[in-house]
Amino acid sequence: MYTKLNSLAVNRSHALDGTSLGSHLKTTRETCAESYNSSSEPQTSYQTHDNPNDHLYEKRKRRRESHNAVERRRRDVINDQIYRLSTLLPDKESNKTNKGAVLRRSVDYIHLMQDTLRQYQQRIHEMERILEIYQRTETSYRPFSHAPL
Repeated sequence: MYTKLNSLAVNRSHALDGTSLGSHLKTTRETCAESYNSSSEPQTSYQTHDNPNDHLYEKRKRRRESHNAVERRRRDVINDQIYRLSTLLPDKESNKTNKGAVLRRSVDYIHLMQDTLRQYQQRIHEMERILEIYQRTETSYRPFSHAPL
């Protein structure tokens, strides 16, 4: 780094002494290129055979591929379950509708079934009350027979 600054300072002084600007720029570019090339040359065999950036790129690539596979499996599971849900709906001819429509129809159907269940539970409760009343009245009107046969 120190040699780069010194060579740039020397080149600037030549430009100020009356040397043409073109030669100054050429000399500056050559000096910078030489210092860059000399500092970027491989210093160890490790750098020539295994670039750390390549390793990082491969690691990120594997992680991304793994994440994509997990995400694909998740989407497949969701799609399969939405299809299964669509087959349970009463309107069988519209099984080919989109996911949002299947979910909306499923929610509507569940609400309908909940209302129907509530109605049946009310009817059962009414029938149990009627049965209880009938059983009480039946026992009160039975004829008593005290005489053995």
